[in-house]
Amino acid sequence: MFWPGMGDPAKRKKTLRFLAISLAVGIAVVLASTTVISQIKDKDPLYHKCLNGLDVQYHVSATLEVQVDGKKWMKPDIADTQTDCERSMIFSDDGTIRGAWTKKYPFEVGQFLWMSNFP
Repeated sequence: MFWPGMGDPAKRKKTLRFLAISLAVGIAVVLASTTVISQIKDKDPLYHKCLNGLDVQYHVSATLEVQVDGKKWMKPDIADTQTDCERSMIFSDDGTIRGAWTKKYPFEVGQFLWMSNFP
């Protein structure tokens, strides 16, 4: 049994050319999108995992109490937290929100909730 487009030698060449061009376009799109996304992430301070050794100039602190169905919401533990790493945004168990950035950053409370896996 022949694959579609592979039976006739004239069509086979066109089919293989089309597949090669499609592969090249697909690889180019993946590389371009990966590069663009990584550049955007580098500029966003929420993606900086550790602030250790950085010149932190902007700080924010707030207290937040969240209730879901009349019960106080308990923040789930994050397993990937490192003890020797000071994160840019921290939402602690007692409801204290702390943020620190090297550049001025327009933050919103929703970002803290998003980072802490709020339901």
